[in-house]
Amino acid sequence: DYERGLRMMKEYVETGEVLSRVDMQGVIDLPEQYYVGTQRHGTIKESDKSMKEAFPTLMQYVSDKQIQTVGVPGSIYHVFDFKTGKMHYTAMAPVSKETYEGLEVEDGMLKGMVPATKAVKVAHTGSYKNLDNPWMAGFSYIRGKKLKQNKAIVPMDIYIDDPRKVEDKNLRTEIYIPVK
Repeated sequence: DYERGLRMMKEYVETGEVLSRVDMQGVIDLPEQYYVGTQRHGTIKESDKSMKEAFPTLMQYVSDKQIQTVGVPGSIYHVFDFKTGKMHYTAMAPVSKETYEGLEVEDGMLKGMVPATKAVKVAHTGSYKNLDNPWMAGFSYIRGKKLKQNKAIVPMDIYIDDPRKVEDKNLRTEIYIPVK
């Protein structure tokens, strides 16, 4: 929190604003999600560079193999540990159940499914470098409402906008944290 606060203060001093708006949307029913993806391991500090490599690789694969997607890409977080700084995630593109069932993956890609669950949904508008704000808001909401995180199902975020086409301050992201 301290480092996050310093980073936001620096951003405000340099630009006159903090590119982060959080909208807590509460507990929702998240349907099952089928996907094709590529996994990455590393540190949270390396995440920006890692994702700038993972998503173009994934989207090129989807294009080359003519895989029909059914939504916008996102990240599924298998490990995201603020204490150790370790991160293991899957950059994913959603596909239909029918596409998933008929999909043969190669070139280091994988396919998977996240089961239906209840989840805390947090909408964020702003720079990806401020995505820790909605994540922290989501976990605070869970604690405040005395909910239990469902650690058997992975949390994820969905990138509504393409950062190559939308300004940082207008990027929309949805965060989903499974709860029991």
